[in-house]
Amino acid sequence: MRKSPFVVKESGQTYNDYAALPESAGRFELLDGELLAMSAAPTTTHQMVSGHLYSQLYKCDSDYLVLAAPVDVILSDYSVLQPDLILVIMNEAGPIS
Repeated sequence: MRKSPFVVKESGQTYNDYAALPESAGRFELLDGELLAMSAAPTTTHQMVSGHLYSQLYKCDSDYLVLAAPVDVILSDYSVLQPDLILVIMNEAGPIS
């Protein structure tokens, strides 16, 4: 069984704090100002399911863009997540970098 993310720093952390982390520090997400350490790598089963979902979503209309992790999804200055897959509706998307 995989470990759940654990809180590294409690409340008050912002996107700037998150963005300043060195890549060598590992994987993190920011949720409501709490910096969460994520597991080092997903299981093989998780990767297989994610890959299958990606291939199915990729077949969508060209009005959509499918992205796979790692991609930061900045929800606010206090919440930045890295979902496994993202389906972006192109005509409703803000800046993507």
